Amino acid sequence: MNYHILESSFYCLDFEERKKKDDMKPEVVAPQYVCVVNQNHILCQCCLQPMPDRRTLPETRQQCCLCLRSFCHVYWGCKKAECLGCIGRFKDMNLGRKCLVNLILENPYESEILQNYLEEKKMTLNEMRDICMQKLDEGTYKCIDQRRLNLTSERTVCYPCALRNFKDLAYSFRSDIKKEDLPEAVRRRNDCYWGKNCRTQKNKPHHAQNFNHVCEQTRTS
Repeated sequence: MNYHILESSFYCLDFEERKKKDDMKPEVVAPQYVCVVNQNHILCQCCLQPMPDRRTLPETRQQCCLCLRSFCHVYWGCKKAECLGCIGRFKDMNLGRKCLVNLILENPYESEILQNYLEEKKMTLNEMRDICMQKLDEGTYKCIDQRRLNLTSERTVCYPCALRNFKDLAYSFRSDIKKEDLPEAVRRRNDCYWGKNCRTQKNKPHHAQNFNHVCEQTRTS
């Protein structure tokens, strides 16, 4: 019996099971709370349902620290069907595998390179997220909202704000991949003069495929 084949098959099956967690909404137990007289309510910006305003209690995590909008998932579980958890600690956010399509620079080709790398390494999106969060807290990776707020993996963020900042972390992760771990067709591409700031990469597939955009801009005009 070939035990190496059996072990490989088991690992692939395990990987497929782990990938499913990328699209799972975290379960939440609603608090045993009864509204007081004249209780103020706020509207969840995901499901548009009212909930008791308890934002003064940090553990309720009802408000995004970046956009200051209110969301209900941590409080009692958002009921919107396509919601994967509209708010939570940055490090716990399930962003869903659909985000992989345009995760890197909104460039489908560069994003596909990352997807293929994750598949080859048997790494799920959530596992990549965990690495990115560790790098964020260490100060190795940066994201857009660090400039105006000390954003860490523990801060409470909504899904849109989490995704916006995770894209920066994912870019750093992709940039850290060694060239020898990438296909030859990817390695032999020349860098685009405009690098990651190139606008053409988003709407010209041929340009996106033929030039590397995971690099800095070298031309100013």
